[in-house]
Amino acid sequence: MKGDEKRTYVFDSNSERKVATFLHELNIYWQPQPHVLVKDNYDKERIVHPDLFLPDFGVYIEVCGRDRKEYYEEKKKMYNKNHITIIFIQTYKGEKKWKLHLVSKLREIQVQRQELLSRVAELQGYKQEILVAR
Repeated sequence: MKGDEKRTYVFDSNSERKVATFLHELNIYWQPQPHVLVKDNYDKERIVHPDLFLPDFGVYIEVCGRDRKEYYEEKKKMYNKNHITIIFIQTYKGEKKWKLHLVSKLREIQVQRQELLSRVAELQGYKQEILVAR
């Protein structure tokens, strides 16, 4: 949620509530269960609902309340296939561990994006030199 904005949301699980509460404590705005159009692993279009969306980061979160490795691996493949940036949070592995994982992944994603932006800016500079030389 943004700032002191008040709203009520009923979570599907206690794990989702814990993650949302942590994001709120970090003052990170989140939205619950957005509708996302994807092609599934069988190339069929469908709407999925990741648990949370962080619009300021352009990142989705899937909260894994229990160990269902194969199920979440299939979900990861689908999101990757659709070029959707998502973080899987395994709350069953312990609070300190999932919180550190979430913050680390957000930082890692931002660093990757900054590196990409730097490469694009660098290439743009080369394009300008090519255009001037003509």
